Amino acid sequence: MFAVLVTVLFPLSASAKSGAADKVYAFGYATCLGDSAVYLCAVQMLDGATIDKRTGFLNYREDYSRQMEEALKATYGKDFTCAPVFSTKKGKAEKKYLAIRKRLRKDKGVLVNELPVADFRFSPVAVPEN
Repeated sequence: MFAVLVTVLFPLSASAKSGAADKVYAFGYATCLGDSAVYLCAVQMLDGATIDKRTGFLNYREDYSRQMEEALKATYGKDFTCAPVFSTKKGKAEKKYLAIRKRLRKDKGVLVNELPVADFRFSPVAVPEN
């Protein structure tokens, strides 16, 4: 499962445009090392999100990860490792979501749980003032 996460995050983040994005779309990927379940939250637009000009990564991605971790822990009572997968184009984010879901469903030892937006939505991240 970790290999799926790594292969997904790096190619997608490297293809992101540099500079601030008008729109950033993302979905969350979460796994719990204590069981075989993987959680995917629906693709959604991140209000106020920006892309780092230098690295091409989503700014404050650790805050988005933490949001999903806390929501899943509150619901399931377990610790999760979470990562947002993002793109500046909704179609690319949806395509990546479908590819990950397809790859995970091929693994018979993994239970894929899809979280609709009604169950989990990323909140805007408070940007610290410099």
